[in-house]
Amino acid sequence: MNKPYPSEWNSFCLRDVVESRSSNVDKKSYDGDKIVQLCNYTDVYYNNRITSSISFMIATAKDKEIERFSLCLDDVIITKDSETPDDIAIPAYVSEELDNVVCGYHLTLLRPYKNKASGEYLAHLFRLPIIQHYFYILANGITRFGLTADAIANAPLVLPPLPEQQKIAKILTSVDEVIEKTQAQTDKLKDLKTGMMQELLTKGVGVDGKPHTEFKDSPVGRIPKGWEVRQFGEIFKSYKYGPRFSAKDYALNGNVKTIRGTDLSSNGVIKYTQVPTAKLDEKLVDQNALEDGDLVMITTADCGATAVFEKQSIPYIASAYAIKLTPKAQLNSKYINYFMQTRSALTQVESFIRKGTVANLPGSDVMSIVLALPSLNEQNKIVDILEQLDKEIALKSDSLESKSRLKKALMQDLLTGKVRVQVD
Repeated sequence: MNKPYPSEWNSFCLRDVVESRSSNVDKKSYDGDKIVQLCNYTDVYYNNRITSSISFMIATAKDKEIERFSLCLDDVIITKDSETPDDIAIPAYVSEELDNVVCGYHLTLLRPYKNKASGEYLAHLFRLPIIQHYFYILANGITRFGLTADAIANAPLVLPPLPEQQKIAKILTSVDEVIEKTQAQTDKLKDLKTGMMQELLTKGVGVDGKPHTEFKDSPVGRIPKGWEVRQFGEIFKSYKYGPRFSAKDYALNGNVKTIRGTDLSSNGVIKYTQVPTAKLDEKLVDQNALEDGDLVMITTADCGATAVFEKQSIPYIASAYAIKLTPKAQLNSKYINYFMQTRSALTQVESFIRKGTVANLPGSDVMSIVLALPSLNEQNKIVDILEQLDKEIALKSDSLESKSRLKKALMQDLLTGKVRVQVD
């Protein structure tokens, strides 16, 4: 019977290739102990690599703890305890020599035997689904989960020769670096958008290519002199909740799609699908159908989340836990959609929410939301600028998703030996 992995690869228990050390160094500082930098649970959980760029917390440790748990290049740290079993054994690789950094509590330090295993390779291997599943099964607990020393030491591994480990690790790390760079670019664009919204929705873009020079005080702060302060009740014709219907009305052969909170993305865009989800009376559909340019607002759970509806090939209606807002003339709904992502809008929404078993935002209160409103021409210009930023963010996000899929495929191929690498 053929091995399910290359013949040159061999089976090991983790204890055969690393020395494992579960840390007991907590965050408290004690008189008489030495000051150290402490690598905590979150430092490991949120970083693929442990480097000097991380802002480690300051704590103290005893001489024996410093000797046993100080981090060295090529170490791997894994999460040993967590509130959920799927957060167990998350790895991070120590990719550089660090000065006076000690592994903290709820973590296990894995120090590879130099002639048997590459720490960088093991850090990638620990992210393989089959390895994650092993630790998921063995995580003990009810309200908090943890791994025993034996569960860690006896973890089954299949490893290639050390030179092949090092080559595979180098490939996967290079992909990680590209992903991290793309993520940083995406985050930078999102921060830019947040800043641009704050600037454009309070200072505008000006008239005839010239910025506004005269400003006035208003209930919403300093705004251009020509802008108006309006309530939603003045700029929308009405608000209307979607119809209520029972579970039996949901059907595969439906005639209408309902918009719920799960159908809105985090940046205020509807995730359209052309598959109807309900079968309702045609008259009810006609009475509640969304029109091009209507603003949809969620009124429970993710209260105040909005999106602008764009006409589709099938009818859409707001769910019973959302309202549709039909704009009056001289209003670009997309401008309002961007406004609803600002601190000013979020603060107002928070003040209106009725707290209970489920948070609720009354439609009548929504009509009291206040904002600064420029002319339609300036609204359109502001929307154009922000939409261009959204397009750039979407491109970066798509690129990030594509690279992440590539990484998963590469991991599955390279870490199982399905695809071999040439070792010089």
